Amino acid sequence: MGKQPSTERIAEYHQLRAFLCEVWSYLIEQDLVSAETTGSHDPRKNKWTGGSHFTEFFNGLRQGVTDLLEMTKDLSNGQVSELDRRLVERSSISLSQMRSKIWKTIPKILKRGRIRNDNE
Repeated sequence: MGKQPSTERIAEYHQLRAFLCEVWSYLIEQDLVSAETTGSHDPRKNKWTGGSHFTEFFNGLRQGVTDLLEMTKDLSNGQVSELDRRLVERSSISLSQMRSKIWKTIPKILKRGRIRNDNE
């Protein structure tokens, strides 16, 4: 069995997962994503429950969050505000904060001209 992830990394995993689950639910409620068409591909069903393979779950979750941010880029200001409030009420990071956190790396990558690691 591999090295156990740090407490901070596990906390980040749980924060990202809570964000993903809440945003995905919102998109379904708003008919922006069809629950029927996603079927078995519902990202809320994938969950690390301890043990090995944390890195694979974590990296997949980060990619899922990045994909969700792309899916929300056309939300109206009102929808973003509504979703921000909902996320904060549920003790999650807001959509606006997550966009800042994740999207801040894109201009740096473009300026540098290369991707340094899997996270980027």
